Amino acid sequence: MAYLRDPISNKKCFLLAHHTFGRDGKSVDTWVNRPEISRIHAVIEWKFAQWELRVLGRNGVWLDGKRLDLLESAQLKKNQVIHFADPNGAGWKVGDLAEPCDMIIGLNEESIDSEVDSYHLLPNVKSPVAALFFCNKQEQWLLEYNESRTTIENHGIIDVPPYRWELFLSTIQSPTLALSNIEYSPQKINLDFSVSLDEEHIYLNASYKRHSSDLGERSHHYLLLHLARLKSQHAADGVDLDSQGWISNEQLERELGVDMAYINIQIFRARKQLADEFSGQKNLTDIIQRRRGEMRIDCHLVTIRKGGAEEKFDLQSTSANSTSSINSIKSISSASSSASVTDA
Repeated sequence: MAYLRDPISNKKCFLLAHHTFGRDGKSVDTWVNRPEISRIHAVIEWKFAQWELRVLGRNGVWLDGKRLDLLESAQLKKNQVIHFADPNGAGWKVGDLAEPCDMIIGLNEESIDSEVDSYHLLPNVKSPVAALFFCNKQEQWLLEYNESRTTIENHGIIDVPPYRWELFLSTIQSPTLALSNIEYSPQKINLDFSVSLDEEHIYLNASYKRHSSDLGERSHHYLLLHLARLKSQHAADGVDLDSQGWISNEQLERELGVDMAYINIQIFRARKQLADEFSGQKNLTDIIQRRRGEMRIDCHLVTIRKGGAEEKFDLQSTSANSTSSINSIKSISSASSSASVTDA
């Protein structure tokens, strides 16, 4: 992430894709409060895969000792020194010149600066206890922590004790950007499980229309499988759609034989994997829906292959009023020998 080093505080000044400097604190991105500085004195912006400095103040800018006058511009290079208006004294040193990106800025010793993607695990991928993600439906960044969701605005504080960050968005998020990729809906994702006879190995393929992705074998696939089985059983029992699949956290802990902290890690990892494979998917993070003390899976067609049997469940079309709910959601057929699943 590109930044300048502030000559007074010596802190990093991370650059927006279009970043202004000047004396008008309400109009600029970085306030330089000196009388010789213009209201908007200079802009640094990402153009044609490089960072460019342009002078907007009449007292000019010095770049490595060379004066740039009003409306002049120059390409920035690492380790250059910028003086706004006054060439004397300490200048702003050019640090990293990577392209703009959204990131979180660490605010204490435990927290490190990090680029963020659409679904970001905190504090890290190995030991996630929270997730920061962009919700296309709400067009907002959300923090999910301790089973609750909080909106995080640009420059908002992210508290996941003992960690603490500031959200820094390099560009303005917009509906056009959010819809630039193909939109997916988690209610229409199909999950295809291949399960070994002892259920120690679970492979998953996820698909939507023409997009299919082999997600391989992961430990969190068992959680998805368990929740899918529960919802399909509710459907077979005639439970209405709104109530299907919900299970209390305590019961899920008992059935899986693990604590809630471990289950939360599996949820974060499952969502992260799908977010990476299906970028731009609308409401993807709600493929596992949560409400206070409960959760369920929310997808469309589920196929479970185990040994020589195959089960298919349509988890969207069944209602308690269906007179043939079991037949409409479940079919078991013999699979060919080439389709059987081993314990490899």
